[in-house]
Amino acid sequence: MGNDSIIRNHCNYNDFFTVMTNVMKRIIKEFKSSLKDTTAEEAVDLFLFRPVSFVIAMSIKKLPITPNHISLLSLVSGIVSGIFFSFGGKKNFIYGGLFFLLCHIFDLLDGMIARMKNNGTPLGRIIDGWVDYITAIAVYLGFAIGLTKGKFDLPLGPWPLMIIASVLLAIHSGFIDYYRQQYLSGIIGKSNSINEDFQKFKLRYNDIKDHNGQYFEKLLLVTYLGYTKIQVTGTRDKTKKLKKKNTESEKMLLIFWNMIGVSTHRVFLILSAFFYEPLIFFYYILGFANIMLLILYPIQWKVDKREDTVRNKSQ
Repeated sequence: MGNDSIIRNHCNYNDFFTVMTNVMKRIIKEFKSSLKDTTAEEAVDLFLFRPVSFVIAMSIKKLPITPNHISLLSLVSGIVSGIFFSFGGKKNFIYGGLFFLLCHIFDLLDGMIARMKNNGTPLGRIIDGWVDYITAIAVYLGFAIGLTKGKFDLPLGPWPLMIIASVLLAIHSGFIDYYRQQYLSGIIGKSNSINEDFQKFKLRYNDIKDHNGQYFEKLLLVTYLGYTKIQVTGTRDKTKKLKKKNTESEKMLLIFWNMIGVSTHRVFLILSAFFYEPLIFFYYILGFANIMLLILYPIQWKVDKREDTVRNKSQ
C-alpha cells in the first residue's frame, strides 16, 4: 500500500512537471512571437521591460484596445513626466522618472499588442514614431527646466548640456534605427527594408496629397518621409539574405549597437531622476554612448563593405 502511494505521488509529480513545462514553453513561444527579434531588442527591454509589457498585453489582449490607444497612454505619460521634471526638486524628479518609466512600458506595449492581435497599421507605426518625438521633447525640456531649479554643479550649465544631449540622442537613434532595420530586413528577412518602407509610404502620400481632408495622415506621412529620406540617402539597401557567417557578424554588431539605443538612453535618464543626479545621464550619453559610436561605426562600415563585395561576386 505504501509503495503504491509513493508510485502514485511520483506519477502525479511527473504529470504536474510535464504540464508546467508545456505551459512555460507556450508562454515563452508567445512572448517571442510578440517581439520582432530577440537580437534586435536592447538588453534592458528584453530582460526587464518587455516581460512586464508582455504580462500586461496578455491581460488586456481580449479587450477592445488598439495599439493607438496604448500609444495615446504613452503620450500622456510622457507629457506628465516632463511636467513633473519641470517643477524641479527630488520628489518631483522621482515622480517624473516613474511616469517616464510608465511611458516607456506603454511604448513597448503598443507594438506587442499589434503583433499579438495582428491589428497594426502603417499609420499606427507612424503615430508611434510621432509619440516618441513628442514625449522626448516634453521630457528633455522638462528635465532641463527642472535642472535649472536645482543646485547642480554642471559644466556648461543645464541648457547647453540638454541641447547637446538631445542632438546626440537624435544621432544615436538614427544609427540604431538604420542598422536594426538593416538587420531585420536584409539579414533575417523579418521586415521591409528602409528603402522599401520609404517607397511604400511615398506612394501612399502621392495617392492622398491632392485630396481634400486627411490632413493628419498627410502631416504624419510628410514627417516620416523626411526622417526616412535622411536614412535612405547614401545608404545600401540589403534586401537579400546573407550567408550564416555574415549574419553572425551583423548579429554581434547589433548587440553592441543596442547598448546605445533609445531604451538604454531612457533608463539612464530615469536613473538620474530617481537618484537626483543628472551626471549619471550625461556621463552615459556624452561619454559611453559616443565612445561606442566611434568604435562601432568604422567596424560596421568594414563589415558592410565586405558583405557588399561578397554579394556582388555572387550575382
